[in-house]
Amino acid sequence: MINVTVWGENRHERTNEVVNGRTITITASFIDFASLQDCIDYLVTRWYKDWQGYKGCNNAPDRYAAAEWLKRDGYATDPSYVTKLCELMRKHAPDAEQEAKPAKANPLVGVPRYTQRDSAQLSQRDRTCFSSSCAMLLETVKPGTLKGSNGDDQYLAVVQRFGDTTDANAQLRALAHFGVTARLIKDADFLLLEQQISRGIPVPCGYIHRGPVDRPSGGGHWLIVYGHTPSHVIVNDPWGEPDLVTGATLSASGMGIKLSRLHFGKRWMVDPIGGAYRYAPGKGWSIVVDSIR
Repeated sequence: MINVTVWGENRHERTNEVVNGRTITITASFIDFASLQDCIDYLVTRWYKDWQGYKGCNNAPDRYAAAEWLKRDGYATDPSYVTKLCELMRKHAPDAEQEAKPAKANPLVGVPRYTQRDSAQLSQRDRTCFSSSCAMLLETVKPGTLKGSNGDDQYLAVVQRFGDTTDANAQLRALAHFGVTARLIKDADFLLLEQQISRGIPVPCGYIHRGPVDRPSGGGHWLIVYGHTPSHVIVNDPWGEPDLVTGATLSASGMGIKLSRLHFGKRWMVDPIGGAYRYAPGKGWSIVVDSIR
């Protein structure tokens, strides 16, 4: 017999689940299937197709996005589920990855760099990193949408119809206005960045930019990641070149910067604990694109 975890089914077993970041033991419902085909039919019907308000993962643009959708819709509680599933796919079906999509440049080409320093709204200049980073995303996936070197000002004006430039919901609504469906996630890691870049999509990331790298501080800052190596990520920063070790800004030139994964990770993947930020692998803040029309 094949056992698959579902909601509200035949029998109950003790199982480990992750709830609010903690692994706990609960009693969960399971079902016994009479055949492998019954198991597959149930899985496809409940999780791969649209069902009870969920958008099935067969709508995802590729297999990695499908893994993210399964986790988002509650198929698994393990915070590492997406990473583990994608690693298995890479290991056991590498040919499928090549067949599924054409090779993308790494780093991606055509990613603009907008600087928040030249904002026409001087009162907003120091706080528009989120908007400038999302504008870089928009212009990459829909080139020609924003005009000129100050295209981020055009995007900011749309953001402000929906809320403040620091409001993630306002950013998502602005992107949707331009035909880009995206979401804010708070459990991103480097594998997710690589997956998005392999789809040709750069990733705006929020990180804690001030203070020393092992004790980051400040209100946070946004940049966009559009390339990677085994040891670095390649970014455009709308304010300038950051010194990740000290938390200083080295210069106003923020295009094509290579940042150490080690140091960037300590500022990007963090949890606020008792008023301080603690390094928390797999807890990065990012804007992830689901679809483009």
